[in-house]
This record gives sequence, C-alpha cells and structure tokens, in this order.
Amino acid sequence: MAERQPFMPLPASAASTLIAGIGSPFGDDRAGWIAAAQLEAKLLPASVVALRSPAELLDRLDGIHCLHVIDACRSGQAPGMTFRIEWPAPELDAIAFSGTHDMSLTAALRLAEALQQLPPQVVIWAIELSDEFNPVAALSDNDASLNSAIESAITEVNRRICHELTAS
Repeated sequence: MAERQPFMPLPASAASTLIAGIGSPFGDDRAGWIAAAQLEAKLLPASVVALRSPAELLDRLDGIHCLHVIDACRSGQAPGMTFRIEWPAPELDAIAFSGTHDMSLTAALRLAEALQQLPPQVVIWAIELSDEFNPVAALSDNDASLNSAIESAITEVNRRICHELTAS
C-alpha cells in the first residue's frame, strides 16, 4: 500500500483560479464582460465567468486559490487607465466601481473575507470609465461601440493577466 502524502494546497490552475469579469450589457460598463469573453477564448489555466454583480462572486469562491476580478471603475483618472490592485488595499475605498451593481466590489470582497471564503490571492483589474459614461443613460443607449480608450485598456489588462497566469 502506498504511503499517504500530506495534504498540499492545489497550485493556481484551472481548478483553482477564477477570472471574473463584472459588468452589464450597457456601454463601457461591458468592459469586464468583454475582457472575460476574450480571456475565455484563450483557453487559459483558469475558469472564466461574466457576472452582473460582485455579489455573485460569493457563490463561486469554493475551492478557488486565486481570483482575478475585472471591472469598470471611476477614480477620477483618464478614461482607459488601468489599475492592478491586490487585496486588501485601502485605495479601493477611493474607487467607485461601475454604478449598475447592487453591491460594491469592495463590499462583496469584505463579506467573502468575513465568511472566510476569500481566496488567498485576489487581484482586481480596474478599468477607468470614460467621462461621458452615465449608467442611467446607458440603459437606453443602443450604441454597441466602446470608447476606444476602454477597448485599448481591455487589451492591456488581458495581456497582463495572460502573462501572470502563464509565467512560471
């Protein structure tokens, strides 16, 4: 009979890494969804989901070792500017993540932490919305195009995530 090995945590792999694009079907707030769809097509060693609300993360964290969250935000910076923030980070309180969510990203992560569901590694990829983005106006906007700065930011965030997940 083979000797039992001590329990070892799983490496950050497809089974234990989650990429969550948060957004809505409206305007530039689609950035998280579009980023997630593009990453899913790359067949990375991660599970990829598009969520409408940060609260939906709470149902998906079981067994996750590494969480990457992509969401649009407002921090007063230039449209398309990207931020890579590792949890916990006090600067998250100064960033307003897109306005169509029922619970803020920071609140969802704090709740997951309090429930002891938060993965050991959490990376937030924030993409600054364009100044003209208005979540209420976006509800009736049928324009399928994204701001070009947001498109470029999605490409950059995805490049960096791919690098992080494949560099070992």
